[in-house]
Amino acid sequence: MITATLWPISSLSDWAEIWFNLEDAAVTSCMCIKDHLFSIKSSDAKYFKYSGEVFAVTSEPAPVRPEIEEPVIPDAPEFDESEPHQEVTDVIGYCDASPDENENLLSNKFRLVDSWDDFTEKGSDGEIIPYARTHFDGDDVVLVFEATFDCDKKVEKVNVYPSNDTLYAKTETSVIESVKLEPNEGCGCMTRAAFMLKNEGVYADAKYMVFDNHMEHVYTLKPGIEK
Repeated sequence: MITATLWPISSLSDWAEIWFNLEDAAVTSCMCIKDHLFSIKSSDAKYFKYSGEVFAVTSEPAPVRPEIEEPVIPDAPEFDESEPHQEVTDVIGYCDASPDENENLLSNKFRLVDSWDDFTEKGSDGEIIPYARTHFDGDDVVLVFEATFDCDKKVEKVNVYPSNDTLYAKTETSVIESVKLEPNEGCGCMTRAAFMLKNEGVYADAKYMVFDNHMEHVYTLKPGIEK
């Protein structure tokens, strides 16, 4: 919960400013788009300042936000746990992952090797094609890519199922208790993720990867920059 206080600006009688109490707020790189509703006592303010921007105070009713139809994203194929797959716990997948954390994980060794603008390409029709970069270490391969994560979720495990030339990386997540969100509040971040696989058989021959449990992004596998 973040509380706000409306303070009058003494030198400007018809101005006020919003101040937040951030002591209990978690500081992350997450971005949240939301409306703010302030209930204040009677005030003569005609303008108020919030996050560096100036807003006019009006008695007109608030505009009605139009309904936006969300695109339908098909689910990734279902797999039975008895089918051949790799269970991966060497994975970095959450907001604000620090390079100093989990140094024992091979995936962290390669997570920041590739440049930040080297993970997408525009196709002939203007569509953005995302890449997952591959880094080899002996019999292991680390897949490094960029993905969107919920602020309060962390990927603990990935089960990777091969099918034809595609790897389906099914995630299992846990809640990060230190990140406090209001009910129905959605926050997410785009960040660098990585996980390690045994580079063998059908896994070594794969050309594409689907991360998570839907088909929002199909990543093309490409070699990463040599460390």
